[in-house]
Amino acid sequence: MFMFTINQLNFSNITRIWHLLVAQCQTKSVARKFSAIIVLELTVTLFVFDSSAQNDGICGRTSQIQTAILKELRMDTNTNCATITAAQLLEITSIDVSNKGILLLSSGDFGGLTNLESLDLSYNKTSLPEDLFDGLTNLESLDISRNSGITSLPADLFGELTSLEYLYLGNTSLSSLSVGVFSKNTNLVYLDLEFNNLRTLPGKLFDDLENLETLRLNHNGLNSLPEDVFNRLTNLERLKMNANGLRNLHKDLFSELDSLKSLDLGANHLHVLDKDQFEDLSNLEYLRLDFNNLSVLPEDLFSHLVNLKSIHLHQNSLVSLHENQFKGLTKLTELFLGSNRLETVDENVFKGLTSLKHLSLVHNRLSGLPENLFDHKNNTPTLHTYLRGNDIKCFPSSIIRNKLVRLHHPNSRIPCDGDLPEITLVLSDNPISEYKGSTKVTVTIDPPSSLDTEVLVSTTPQAPGLAPYYELDGNPTLTIPAGKTGSEDYVTIKALDDKINGPDKTVTVLGTASDDLIAPIEVVLTITDDDEHPTVKLRLSPGSISEGEQTSVVATLNHVSSHETRITVTATPQSPASRSDYYLSTNTALVILAGEMHSRGLVTITSIKNNVFEPKKRIKVSGTASNDWGINNPDPITLTITDDDDPPTLTLVLSETSISEAGGQTILTATLDRPSSEVTTVTLTPDPPPPADYRVDKPLILTILARERASEAITITA
Repeated sequence: MFMFTINQLNFSNITRIWHLLVAQCQTKSVARKFSAIIVLELTVTLFVFDSSAQNDGICGRTSQIQTAILKELRMDTNTNCATITAAQLLEITSIDVSNKGILLLSSGDFGGLTNLESLDLSYNKTSLPEDLFDGLTNLESLDISRNSGITSLPADLFGELTSLEYLYLGNTSLSSLSVGVFSKNTNLVYLDLEFNNLRTLPGKLFDDLENLETLRLNHNGLNSLPEDVFNRLTNLERLKMNANGLRNLHKDLFSELDSLKSLDLGANHLHVLDKDQFEDLSNLEYLRLDFNNLSVLPEDLFSHLVNLKSIHLHQNSLVSLHENQFKGLTKLTELFLGSNRLETVDENVFKGLTSLKHLSLVHNRLSGLPENLFDHKNNTPTLHTYLRGNDIKCFPSSIIRNKLVRLHHPNSRIPCDGDLPEITLVLSDNPISEYKGSTKVTVTIDPPSSLDTEVLVSTTPQAPGLAPYYELDGNPTLTIPAGKTGSEDYVTIKALDDKINGPDKTVTVLGTASDDLIAPIEVVLTITDDDEHPTVKLRLSPGSISEGEQTSVVATLNHVSSHETRITVTATPQSPASRSDYYLSTNTALVILAGEMHSRGLVTITSIKNNVFEPKKRIKVSGTASNDWGINNPDPITLTITDDDDPPTLTLVLSETSISEAGGQTILTATLDRPSSEVTTVTLTPDPPPPADYRVDKPLILTILARERASEAITITA
C-alpha cells in the first residue's frame, strides 16, 4: 500500500484501477483528479469531507485571513484558532484584508464562510487558486484589484459565486481572459477590468452577463474588438474603453447596447468612424471621442442620439463640420470642439441646439464667426461660448448684443461693424464688510446717447454661500438721461451677516441695456467674511465602557462652516493599557457637511474581553480636522475601559503536608485562581521561623508575575 496526498498524484495516464481509498479531501478536488480516468474497475472507499468542517477551527489558513476572521468576530488575535466553530463562521458577512501584504492564498482560506457578502483582497501580491472561492454562494462584492500576482484567471475561479454583483479586477497584471470565466456570474452588474495588460477579448466573453450595467475596460492595450463581444449586454448603461490602442471599430460593435447611457472612447487612435457607428444608441447621454485622430465626421454620425447631453471631441484633427453635424440634438448641453484644426464654422451648424449651455471652440484656427451663427438663440439657457486661443480680432454686433450668448474671448466686446456706446457699471465701494457693509450701484455711458438709456441691474450670488448674504435696496432700473454720461439714481447692495465661517463671498452685478445697446461688462462685488474658524469637539457615547462593549465617537462644531469638514479619529492607549485591549473601527472618518454642526458617519471603539484582573484602562481619543477653508482641531478626550473580572484568590500549596524530621521535604508555592495584570508578592511569616526545626532554600517571599497564575517554588527541608 502506498500513501500520497491528492495533489501529488497524476491520473492523466491511468486507465484502470482496482482499489482506491480516498480520505480527507474536498469533493471538488477529487472530481478534478479522476476526470481523466477512462475505465474504473475498482472498489472505492471514499471518505470525503470539506476542510471547513474540520475540528481545527481556522488553523491552517493564511495568517492574515485568520486575523481578519477573529476581528470580525470581535475576538482577541491571540485566541486559539482551533476554538472557532462552524456556527461562528456563519456569522461573518464581510472580510477586508486589503493592503495586508498577502503573497499567497490557499485553498480553504474561506471555507465555511457561506454567508459572506463582501470580500476585499485588493492591494496585495497574491495569485488565486482555482477553488479559493468555492462555497461563497452568497458573495455579492469581490475586490481583487491591485494584485500584481494575478496574470491570469483559472477557468472556474468564480464558478460558485452565483450571487456576485460587483467584481473589481482592475490594476492587476491580467493579459488574457478565457471564455466562460464569468459564465456563472449572471447577477453581475459591475465589472472593473481597467489598467490591465489585455490586448484582445474573446467574442463570447460577456455572453452570460445580461444584467451587467457598468463595464470598465479603460487603460488596457486593446487594439481591436470582436464585433459580437458586447452583443448580450442588453442592460449595459456605462462602458469605458478610453486609453487603449483602438484604431478601428466594427460598425455593429454597439448594435445591441440600446440601454447604453455613457460611452467613453477617448484617448485611442481612432481616425475614422462609420456613419452608423452609434445608430442603435438612442438612450446615449454622454459620449467621449476626445484625444483621437479624427479629421472628418460622417454627417449623420450623431443623428440617432436624440438623448445626447454631452459630446467631447476636443484634441482631434477636425478640419470641418457638416452643416447638419449636430442636427436633432435638442437635449445637448455640452459640446467640446477645442484643440482641433477648424478654420471656419457653418452658420447653421449649431442651429437647433436649444439646450446648449457650454460650447468650447478654444485653440482652433478661427479668425471670425458668421454673423448669423447664434440667431436661433432666443430662449434660455444662456450659451457660454469659449473661444480663447483663436486669432479673432472682433465679433459681429448681432452676437455681442445677444443677451443669451456669453462670449469668452479677450476681444469679445469689440464689434466688427462700427462703434457702439459703452455702458459701465460702477460700485461706490468694493469690497464691503459682511457686517453692515453696503455699496451703491450706478451706470455710465460713453459717448452719451441722444435718447434716455435704461439699464436693469441684476445680481447673481456666487458660491460659496449657504444662506442669503446680501439684498438689493431700491429700484433696479437706472436711467441715464439723454446727453448725460451717467445715471442720477442708484440701487444699493447691502451685505447680510450670516454667522457662517467661510471664504469671502462674491456677487456678480450685471446690467441689461435698452435699445439693443451692448450690455455692460459684469462687475464682481466682494463681501469679506468676519467669522472665526469653527472648532471641532469630540464626544464619546457612552463615555466609559466595560470589557467587550463598544462606544461611538461623534463630533460637533461650535458654529457652522460653509465647507465640508472631515475629522480623522485616532485612538492611543495610555499606560498600562495596550493596543490589544481594544480596536478602532475600519472607518475612522467623520464628516460634518457644510452648514451643519453634527457629524455623520460611524466610528467606533470596541474593548476586547479577557479574563485578567486589572485596573481601569484609558484610551486617548484624538481627531485631525480639515476642510477647504479653515478649522481648529479638537482637544483629545479619554475613554475609560473598566475591568469586569473579580479580584483573584490567593492559595498557598504544599506538595506534602506531613514530612519526616530526618531530611523530609515539601514544596511550597502560591497560586491565583485567575491572572492579574500586576505582579503579586507574598511575604511568608512561618511560626516558628527557620531554622528552628527546618530550613528553606531561598528567602520566604513568593512572586507571581503579571498574567501568570503560579509562583516559583520554595523547598522546605526538615
